[in-house]
Amino acid sequence: MRLTMEPQRTGLRSLGEWFEVAVAIHNGADADLSWSDETPVRLSYHWIDPASGTSIHHDGVRTAVGANMPAGEKRWVLMRVQAPSVTGLAVLRACLVHDGHFWFDEIAPESACDFLMRIVPSSTSQLTRHSGALDVLAGHDRLSLSGCLLSLTIDGALGRAGESLLMPLDSVMFPAIIASSGWQLEELEFLSTRLNPARTYEILDIGANVGLFSRQAGLRFPNIAAFYCVEPDARNYRALRYNMMALPRDACRFWNVALAHDDSEKEFFRDNDNMGNYSLNPDAMRGRPFHTTRVRTLAAGRWMRECVKPKADVDLIWKSDTQGYDELIVSLAPMEIWSRLAVAIVELWRIRKPDFDIAAFRQRIDDFPNRSIGGTNVSSTDEVLDYLSGDDWRHEDLYLWR
Repeated sequence: MRLTMEPQRTGLRSLGEWFEVAVAIHNGADADLSWSDETPVRLSYHWIDPASGTSIHHDGVRTAVGANMPAGEKRWVLMRVQAPSVTGLAVLRACLVHDGHFWFDEIAPESACDFLMRIVPSSTSQLTRHSGALDVLAGHDRLSLSGCLLSLTIDGALGRAGESLLMPLDSVMFPAIIASSGWQLEELEFLSTRLNPARTYEILDIGANVGLFSRQAGLRFPNIAAFYCVEPDARNYRALRYNMMALPRDACRFWNVALAHDDSEKEFFRDNDNMGNYSLNPDAMRGRPFHTTRVRTLAAGRWMRECVKPKADVDLIWKSDTQGYDELIVSLAPMEIWSRLAVAIVELWRIRKPDFDIAAFRQRIDDFPNRSIGGTNVSSTDEVLDYLSGDDWRHEDLYLWR
């Protein structure tokens, strides 16, 4: 018996919050599995401290999985989960339990599945909405609301009290940012351990979205002197330009394009519910409601040679998050640019994706002496490629540093 958790495109939950996670249960045995109504097999979970491996909360609530499972059957179950009562990073471990007998993960650890989440306070948001526009637009028959201007009420990762942030409205990123008063803060923590305060850096932010990574990095690390922000979506691009106004204007450069094989115009897929899931890759929409548009693309290698020109004493930071195009863009990065990188954060997503030069990709990953899938282990280039060979929609960040 093996479990697979549907990828959660947000890993943020509030203290004690109740939510549901889709879990696939697969009976990979040659025999049928059966149990009685008096002692059923059910789905449950544990919360684990990712640093120590110790239990934060053992023995979660139970979710019925239905009738007996024939050999080879796979079924999806919505597991009811309550977030733990402590803040910080926590691993949600989904597992089966035969009550009164055993937990499946204690006998076969590989039968469970894990997902890393950040648990945040439920009522300490740094952000408030400018509500007047929302009130005016409510029920309007000619205008629709597509974004929101937020004010910072206290100093934090996103800026100082009194500054503002422009956010498109969606059901994934927007509530996560409100809950945590930041975005992907674990990436900032990685930079804090790897950047040399005596060095000067410039960021290549490929798939910059609305600019939260670059904005937060620029505010936290004063030795980041320039930002190359690439974002193909027109709405996100407008918010990106606004949000980067928190940084010196002459430090920021913007391109409203996607990077690809060539200079062209391509179909672009937009998730209806998640503004962080826009892509040239149609498989990024697997099972998702979406619509399409057209965007301009530039040849990735040529763009880097012509536009990324750091001074000799400047190191580069790479962040790419393109929903299934990262491997292609990495493989096309000129080595004279790639070798200037001090650190890199690359999204790895196990979906179907365009062909890319695997040898060139391997060369660039090998160029870094230190690699980690997820940031909590040491990974080889072979392990990176093995991870990418999957097709189960799981995703992790690949951290690279010298």
